[in-house]
This record gives sequence, C-alpha cells and structure tokens, in this order.
Amino acid sequence: ASIVPLYAIWLMPEMFNMSLVFYAYFLWLFKEVRQNPATRHPLLNNKSSDLIAAILLGLVTFSKPSHLPLILPLITLAIWRKEFRHAILVGLVFILVVGTTFGVTGLTSGEFNYQGGDRKTFYGHYPFENGQANFDELGNSMTTNALPPDAGNASLLRQFLRNAGYFFVGRHFGLMPYFMPGIVIIGWALWRWKTLKVWHLMIGVAVVSTAIGLLLLLPNTWSGGGGPVGNRYFLSFYPTLFFLLPQGRSLLAGIIIWLAGTLFVAQILVNPFVSAKQTWQHAEQSLFRMLPVELTMVNDLPIRLEQGRSRITYGQDPTFLLSFLDRNAWRPEAAGIWIAGESRAEIVVRVNPPLSALTITLSSPISNTVTVIVDGNKHRTDILPNIPVSVQLPVEGVYAAGAQNFMLSIETERSFIPQLRDMRSRDRRRLGALIKLTGGSELGNLSQ
Repeated sequence: ASIVPLYAIWLMPEMFNMSLVFYAYFLWLFKEVRQNPATRHPLLNNKSSDLIAAILLGLVTFSKPSHLPLILPLITLAIWRKEFRHAILVGLVFILVVGTTFGVTGLTSGEFNYQGGDRKTFYGHYPFENGQANFDELGNSMTTNALPPDAGNASLLRQFLRNAGYFFVGRHFGLMPYFMPGIVIIGWALWRWKTLKVWHLMIGVAVVSTAIGLLLLLPNTWSGGGGPVGNRYFLSFYPTLFFLLPQGRSLLAGIIIWLAGTLFVAQILVNPFVSAKQTWQHAEQSLFRMLPVELTMVNDLPIRLEQGRSRITYGQDPTFLLSFLDRNAWRPEAAGIWIAGESRAEIVVRVNPPLSALTITLSSPISNTVTVIVDGNKHRTDILPNIPVSVQLPVEGVYAAGAQNFMLSIETERSFIPQLRDMRSRDRRRLGALIKLTGGSELGNLSQ
C-alpha cells in the first residue's frame, strides 16, 4: 500500500537503488534478529555479510552520492561494539567500491561525474542536421556539476521548515500519501521505543540526516524532478524504514498500513500504466486535494508535464504564469478565465516581481455565491447577474526558483450552461463565474 509498485511500471534508477539498499541492510541485520543461529545460510550469520553490504552500498552511492549516510550505521555499530578492525574493513571496502566506480567512469569517459561533460537535450533542432547547426550552439544543457541556486530571498530556516512540512504531507511528494507504511512503522517504533536496539537508532539518524541534507541542498527539487509520482529521491531510502520495525507479533500495524495507504494509492495502482503516463491525474481528486501543494517546487510539479494546463501566460504588467491543478477551470479567454459551476478550481500562480496583493474581478450572468482563497486568505461574496465584483486579498506566497508562487482557489455554488440560455450559443460547458486577475504592490480597500 505504497507508491513502490508503480515504479515497477514507471522504471527509474531509484527502483534499482532501492533494491540494493534493501539487500544491503538485510545482509547486515539478519544476524541481529535471527531466532536460530543454526541456519542453513552461514553467510548471513557471520560478519562477512557486512562486507557484501558495503559493496552494495558503494554501488548505490556511485549511482547517487546522497546515499553516503547509509554506510554510517554499519561502521558506527562496529565501533559501538569496539570492533574497530571490522569497522575499518567495512569502511575500506565501501571507499574502494566508490573510488573504483568513479575512477572507471573518469578513465572511460573523461569525466568522473557521469552526469557532467557535454550533456544536453534537444527538441526541434538537432546537432549537425545541417551545416549551420552544431552541438555547441543548440540544445539545453543537462550537466549536473553543481548544486542548484538557493531559495532566493527567503530565509534558509523558513524555507527548510516549509519544505519539511511538504516532505511529510505534500500533495505530490509527501511521505504520508505515498509512503504510508513507512509513516506507520515510524509511529510504531516510537510507540515501542523501549524494545528498540541501538542499530534502530543509527538507522533513524542516517535517514533523518539524509532527508535534512536533501531539503537544505536541493530546496527547489528535493523530490527528484521530472514530475514524479511521490518523492522519487526518497524511494531508494524507503527500505531502511522496514528495518525499524520493532520486535513483536501483531496484525494491527498491517491493517492500519493497508487501510490508510490504500486511501491514497489504490486509485494509482489499480491502473498503473495510466498513472505512470499521466502522473498529475491522481492529485486532481479524492484526499489529495486536502493536502498542501509544494510551492517551493512549482517547476517540478507533475502538472508541468501537461503542457496544455501549465505555465499558461495571462495578463500584462504583471504577467502571470498559471498552472491549473484540476479540470474545474478553462484556459484564459479574451473575457477572462471561466470557473466551472458548483466546483472548486485550484490554480498555482507564478509571478515576478512579487506582489503584495491580488485583485480578482468576478462576474456571471446568473446570481451566484463565490468563495475566493488567495494564499490562504478567504473571502466569500455574492454576485448579481452581470454586475462585476472586485475582491482584493493580500499575498505573501513562496519565493522559489526566481519567482513568487501562491495558490488561488475559486469555488462557485451555482452553474449555468450558455447553450440553454441562448439558442445561438454552441457553448455546452457548465459554467459558474468569470474571473479576471490583476496585481498590485499595495493592498487597498475591498471594493465592489
């Protein structure tokens, strides 16, 4: 009851990395929890299994250096038990594997970083397709030689705390909706903390430190980029939570995992091929709409993959970039943006320079009640037929990736179909209200 089965369809390197991490920790910890030492698998009963685990963790660290903290519990447990020679041996094996893999990459490609060098993507125009087009002048650079820029003008602490909240309960990348078994295991381990061993604590520290590192170093792309379903970067760390399970026999945790987890992922896993192709679709409905949208990573939201509904240009001075998170609103028209009737539309608004206030002008050919929420500030108003109403609400938003981002929610209580009101109309949409957006640097009085 997690997002992991989807990645068996939507193949990503994290699926391979996740397997290596699970195998490595199993080899390391089996002898810690074995019930019968006289097992038929002697490799699992002696410390040589730690060396195999170090090899696997070295390979996964080569794949993504963020896995480096996962070797630390193996070394620190040996040091805790004063097995210093074994700790040094495990560390040397790990370093040897990491060094060898990066060294071979450097020798064969000229770059120690396999994501470095002349790495580009090409759309529309291709290098050497004619005498005027060459590799250096075309394409978008995909080289990853440095960390991306920071969170802009937001304080590091404030951005980190915001990302920490998204990390747990974010609509698109949060642990709760996509990795519910891990959340249950963490809660169960805390509840049974007296039964935990020292290596439980070491695993927890390694995972927490890795999560903190991702949020600090990659504040605008800690989920992996590319519009994934769930936190793609956390997928390979997810198996470590399995080994936090405290000793005991109970069906309660399994029942909770299945009941809670399927509330979110059942609709994804029941048709995994569609979910893998349209990664934004599931977040348009059900419980996901109750969760916050990750405004620090608007460029990585799954909706970015749906070009017809993301980064839609609207207005002038300022010019907004709108991303429609559901199908309850239509693309901007000459008259404005139509919101569906008896529905709630959610729109991510991106603008630069930042605004301190947003003015929404509402109109409709029928009497209607419209609820407007801008950056968490709510206003409910009644509108009369063909009489525009302007509502101005303050905006703080989230500054990330070079612009201000905030949520706009519009909900209408009544609807109409233009074709049923005017026989000459061919518009069969179920409409509620028309909105226009304008920005301002100062917050004025509410006007109607």
